[in-house]
Amino acid sequence: MSGEGLDSEPPLVDIDVSSVWEALMNACRKPAIDHTGKQAFIPLGRLLRILSPRNVERILSQRFTDETLMSLVNEVYGANGEPRRLKIMATLILVNGLHFLLDFVNAKVEDSQLPLTVHRRGQQAILYDREKNEIESSKNWTWSYPEAEYFTMKQMQLCSLFCTIDEEEQFMDHFRLPADFVLPFVDSDPPVIRSGGYGKVTKVFIEPSHLWYRGRYPKPECFAIKAIQHSSIDHPSEADSLARRLVIKKLEDREHLHQLLFSFRRADYYYLVFEWADGDLTDLWETMPSLYRPDVEEDAVWFFRQCAGIVRSLGSLHEQRSSYTASTVEEIVHIALAGKYGRHSDIKPQNLLWFSDYQGDKKDHLVIADLGLTQFNTSQSKSHVSWADVKGYTQTYKAPESEGSDGVGTRYDIWSLGCVFLEHASVFLMRDNSCVRTFSDNRLEEDKEKDFTDTYTAIGSSGIRGEVKKTVTKMIQGLKDHHLCAPSMSDFLDLISEGMLVPNQSARYTAGMVLRALRDIQLRCDQDPRYACVSRHLPLKDQLKSIPDSRIPSRQSRILAGISGGQQGSRANFDSSHTESTGDAGAADPEALKMLNELRHMSNDSNLSPDNLQLQIPKIWFDGSVGGLLQEHSPISDLIHRDWMKNLPGDLSLTQISIPGTHNSHAIKSNVVVASNGKVNFAAYALYNPGIVSMYAEVYTAIATCQSSSMWDQLHFGVRCFDLRVRSWEKFDNEGGRWAFGLCHGSAKLKESLTQVLDGMADFLKKYPSETLLISIKWDEEKLDGSKPVIVTPDKNLRFGVSEIWDKHNWFKGAYWPKLHEVRGRAILLRRFWNPDNELLGINFDDPSFFNNARSKGPEGKWKQMTDPGRDSMTIEERWKCARDMLIEAKEADFNDNVMYFASTCDVWLDMDGKKPRFWAPSYYADQLCVPLLTFMNGEYRSQKKGRYGVVVTDFCNPNISQLIFEQNFSR
Repeated sequence: MSGEGLDSEPPLVDIDVSSVWEALMNACRKPAIDHTGKQAFIPLGRLLRILSPRNVERILSQRFTDETLMSLVNEVYGANGEPRRLKIMATLILVNGLHFLLDFVNAKVEDSQLPLTVHRRGQQAILYDREKNEIESSKNWTWSYPEAEYFTMKQMQLCSLFCTIDEEEQFMDHFRLPADFVLPFVDSDPPVIRSGGYGKVTKVFIEPSHLWYRGRYPKPECFAIKAIQHSSIDHPSEADSLARRLVIKKLEDREHLHQLLFSFRRADYYYLVFEWADGDLTDLWETMPSLYRPDVEEDAVWFFRQCAGIVRSLGSLHEQRSSYTASTVEEIVHIALAGKYGRHSDIKPQNLLWFSDYQGDKKDHLVIADLGLTQFNTSQSKSHVSWADVKGYTQTYKAPESEGSDGVGTRYDIWSLGCVFLEHASVFLMRDNSCVRTFSDNRLEEDKEKDFTDTYTAIGSSGIRGEVKKTVTKMIQGLKDHHLCAPSMSDFLDLISEGMLVPNQSARYTAGMVLRALRDIQLRCDQDPRYACVSRHLPLKDQLKSIPDSRIPSRQSRILAGISGGQQGSRANFDSSHTESTGDAGAADPEALKMLNELRHMSNDSNLSPDNLQLQIPKIWFDGSVGGLLQEHSPISDLIHRDWMKNLPGDLSLTQISIPGTHNSHAIKSNVVVASNGKVNFAAYALYNPGIVSMYAEVYTAIATCQSSSMWDQLHFGVRCFDLRVRSWEKFDNEGGRWAFGLCHGSAKLKESLTQVLDGMADFLKKYPSETLLISIKWDEEKLDGSKPVIVTPDKNLRFGVSEIWDKHNWFKGAYWPKLHEVRGRAILLRRFWNPDNELLGINFDDPSFFNNARSKGPEGKWKQMTDPGRDSMTIEERWKCARDMLIEAKEADFNDNVMYFASTCDVWLDMDGKKPRFWAPSYYADQLCVPLLTFMNGEYRSQKKGRYGVVVTDFCNPNISQLIFEQNFSR
């Protein structure tokens, strides 16, 4: 159960006290955290609907005379329409005491003074407000003490906590609540409760009308409530301070800390509220082998990015002073002089939480959690303390100094993190999470004659003289010898062994030193893909540098075998001038059989065998020079993807440049919000796999998803042409409440507004002023009528909104193709929406394109695409032929023709008319056409005749594709 969509009650028809009482009782919800088992609360949203101003007036008119009616209505809602005594009125209705409303009005008691308490003075009931101020006139009211006591009990159903989360502030809210205060948290279904650290953690949803949220990221869907008993013996001495103020100031520093959203204390418990995580690092390890490969460059980059982020956030924690409030002169002096070091003290896999999708744009993100053990440098908790004073640590990952008499400092965490990083690297490299258990057993076995523990050093070894167990050094060397261990991973393992798992804590690295080493690894990964990973998934020019010439044809043939596919029984058929037969596939060697298993996985076809594998293999020629691709020095070796245009001459026309582009650029899966009528049962005959007869699928999500990398990542790996689809104007609460045009892909909404996305692209251009961007903007909104999409009438105000943004950033609005020097640091508009002919607003892409000749309208920029816009989806072979023909035509055309050519490998196929609906998602086309596109571009790079290829548009673009496209500009 979530906190959304709670209006199950029918609207009130007959408005009287009795019907309102019943509606209020029906609106009561049971809270997720209730130690009494008797609490309930009425959501504020439901209260406002049940007791709307009109309903309040109708109810009061049945109990009060006309003379007092209007004044009473204004006392309940106020002249400005804001509730003043709505909770009081609702409580009086619940206790059948609405006639006492005038007493509250005359005593000037309002909702803001609730909850009230009652004391007995003889038989009189005396009321006190929330600040313990006596309400003088209450002793003269006509109600009895039992009636007043009943009121104070029922009022709590209307006084549930209102939660505020402002992630842009440096300090979080902390509330002190009465013991009987009701919490507006609703259980998940089924309820989920985890234990750990100092208390238990409950998964809850917060009733939406009780939550105000402001932040740059989408509001969390569910929350983790950690309850800690204040009277616990092991409870940290600064828990109250931790709950109030543990917030790291810099956003980058706290990116990998489990952020405290707000906290409160009720009775003897502290409650810390965080975003709910999908699991911890051990849960990620279970899925990581199927998600990540050490021989894929992007995956290696992700691995080191997560490690560096964790170290950076841990370092910020080490530099964070406690917010403990000094109460004596001695403490004030100590805080001023003693420095500001803190530590975590219990780094372990279970305290690194895993978010599969974090803040809407971070995939498989790790954060440091369970800061309950964190110790700070104050008079109550110094940075270097005796090990005996550190509670709750985990035995496996404790540092050697815990066995000595020396103090425990921040470098204790570095040892623990080194242990965790080693296990993390082993799962990543070996692609098997069972290796962690095996590694633990081996450490136990080595220690069996002593204390039989799986620590990384023998128990009793000195922090200075001690050594790591031989099992640990053997594990590190074994990983370095692994066939998939790249230079980057080898350096990472050296960092662990030489900087982190160092028994002498004075010689052990600090967090800052570890972070500098990791940043160096990251930088080298960006500069050299071969340093990042040993992989056949690198760009072809990088793969081939390390492959002996004698093995190139067969190795490349096996890789390129992935181009087979298409309709059942069909084979990929490419121009014979670029192909050759593999010959006898039945004579495949063991490596070929290994590749065959990969092909089975890629094609989902278990029937593939050496006997029936008939492939057409593109020829690739090599001359033994650098990479087998470059015959002489090229500026490309000095380029990084972020600003590859800086080495192009400014007098080039944009039409003379080969430009990587993406289709539906913002449509990554985490951005797609499908207007769902529930899951549709599709007999999903994936034509390339007749064995799949039917399956349930989120078809429209699959069809709407066109990219796997965010636009920010696309910008950084070289994409320069973007496709944005627009929907109706709406309010974006997560962007400060501004109104703007939204983004979409047909009937699927995309998160973020057009303004937000374009402002981000402007930030990129300010940072890299040598670049220019082509931005296509199209009205694309559709509504679903059953399973059929219906086009929404375009909003003609779109032209004003786009023009305003272009003017704000001083971007190019001309209708011709400019020279590069005219548009460096600026964006060019490819307009795919209506605009009057007499107004200048970008290059006109609104009229239907002429697929068989260059689109031309007087002096306007000319462009051409091969695809007939009137035809339906293509097969794999047809789509590739169309793209290839366009690429060749662009190359063969006059270099100075001032025409922009667009080649696309993007498509989607959906058949809803048959008895068994079938579809090919964009991801399928992308998977099938990636290799032929890379092969073609690789061959063109070596071609004697050089040309340009225009804009090459792809779905699920990656750095390899982008790089091979823009590299063409440096081969002429």
